[in-house]
Amino acid sequence: APYKAEKEASMNVVIGEVAETMEVGKPESKLTNLIADILLTEGRKYVEDVDMAVTNVGGIRRTLFAGPITIGDVFEILPFDNSLLVLEYKGSDILALADAVAVKGGESIAGMILTIRDGKAVNVRVGGEEVDTARVYKVVSTDYLSWGNDQLEPLANYIKSTPLNMMMRDAMFDYVTCATIKGEKISSKLDNRIIVK
Repeated sequence: APYKAEKEASMNVVIGEVAETMEVGKPESKLTNLIADILLTEGRKYVEDVDMAVTNVGGIRRTLFAGPITIGDVFEILPFDNSLLVLEYKGSDILALADAVAVKGGESIAGMILTIRDGKAVNVRVGGEEVDTARVYKVVSTDYLSWGNDQLEPLANYIKSTPLNMMMRDAMFDYVTCATIKGEKISSKLDNRIIVK
């Protein structure tokens, strides 16, 4: 009982403030965009030239409500013990990933924009530029997806993997804490990173 009480108390610790309620959705949503933006921001703290981030919408398990955000909220939104990696891919595999995202009707992505037309990805851009098949791109994602799980098979075709030695929820803790220190509320936006036509 004392352990349970202590654990519950720690989960109720407020770590920041959320500007508005954010829900999970496809092709994009404020919460899926926020999570991907967090991965990209945190990934770049460890590997400067990271190009993009991707995670699966299915791993984001709860709405983020407006108002105080607690440690427990983060655990409920990101309940899985997914570790973050920087994975390197040929440009051709980035295009294949975009197609996999299109087939699923959208995913949680940052640094990449694409249009879904007839279940295929078109107008794919990374960092605002067309994908160069001769280039190698660095992508922040999770160990779970690096196996090609959740119908994102192209993510298994990486050339190199660099572990960041942190879980996805740790990235969110860090992001929220940094924003709070700056006096900022957690916010997100819809920016047409995935358009369906």
